[in-house]
Amino acid sequence: MALDFLDESKFKTFVTKLIYDGPLPKQSNYHGTFENAAQAREQRDLIIKNLVNYYIRRCIRDYTDLIENEPSFVVIDRKSPGLPEWVQSVFDKGKKVYEFDESKVSEKLRNDIIIVSKYLYNIAGKYVDDIIDDAEKNNTKPVFSNDYLRTIAKISSFEYVLKVAKTEQMNTAINKIKSVPQPQQIPRLGRGEVSA
Repeated sequence: MALDFLDESKFKTFVTKLIYDGPLPKQSNYHGTFENAAQAREQRDLIIKNLVNYYIRRCIRDYTDLIENEPSFVVIDRKSPGLPEWVQSVFDKGKKVYEFDESKVSEKLRNDIIIVSKYLYNIAGKYVDDIIDDAEKNNTKPVFSNDYLRTIAKISSFEYVLKVAKTEQMNTAINKIKSVPQPQQIPRLGRGEVSA
């Protein structure tokens, strides 16, 4: 069940603010064509965040459990006046159309997006670095595919990435705990023994 929004821009703005930790910088060339590798390297962080943003906005639409239980995804009433024709055609296919209401966003949705974006940042970063390095080596213009992350079969599902990211996050926390030096054990003395 893919999610259809009446106004995609509201959800896009919400996800963008989360990933970029605020609004998208106005003077940035985070997608599109770069003249050379150096120019792309200057925008590396923004390019990576753009790839992650694009992935999340596309793949979250198929996360059925989230869609059905998220209060910020409000189902549009088929009888609402003034709906565009495309909305009626979606209804005719037996599907729902949603309005996104940021004021009703659950902590779960917010946290899931942040966890997935942090996990994907490193994967997208390697891709961006490879493209920049290749462009530098061959003296060509670096070109990035917005859809790159969705082409990796193993991470094509938002739900799967969320599960892997949470597992990795938990393992990292466990390893940090394990790396903390443990207090030395004081040997127990037996009956009648006196410590030296």
